[in-house]
Amino acid sequence: MTTGIFQKKTSGKGLSLIEVSISIAILGIMLVSMLSMFTQGYRYVRKSAMLTRALLLAQQRMEELSDYTTAVSEAKHALTNMPFFRTVSVTILFGGDLKQISVTMSWAGEKLDAERSVTLVKLLANY
Repeated sequence: MTTGIFQKKTSGKGLSLIEVSISIAILGIMLVSMLSMFTQGYRYVRKSAMLTRALLLAQQRMEELSDYTTAVSEAKHALTNMPFFRTVSVTILFGGDLKQISVTMSWAGEKLDAERSVTLVKLLANY
C-alpha cells in the first residue's frame, strides 16, 4: 500500500457533475423568480407614486376652489413640468344654491394607449 501524494481517495464524499449541474439549475430558477418579483414590485411602487401625486394635485386644486363665486369649470389642460392633465367640472344644483365641483387628474399609464385618472368631488354651498 502506497501513501504518497498521488494516492487516490475513494471516500465517496465528493459531488458529481450531475449533482452540481442540478444545484446550479435550481439556484438559477430561484434567482430568476426573485428578479421578476423585484421588477413587479418596482412597477407597483411607480403606479402608487403616480396615484399619490395625482391625488395631492387634485386636492390642492380642490382647496383653491373653496369660494362659491370663483369656482368655474376648466377644460382639460396639461400641468407645467408634470406628466398630468387636469380637468375641473362645476355643476350647479338645486337652482344655484349648490355647486358640485369635480377635479379630475389623468396621466399616461404603463401601456401606450392606457390612460389612468383619479377624480375628487365636493359640494359647495352658497351660504
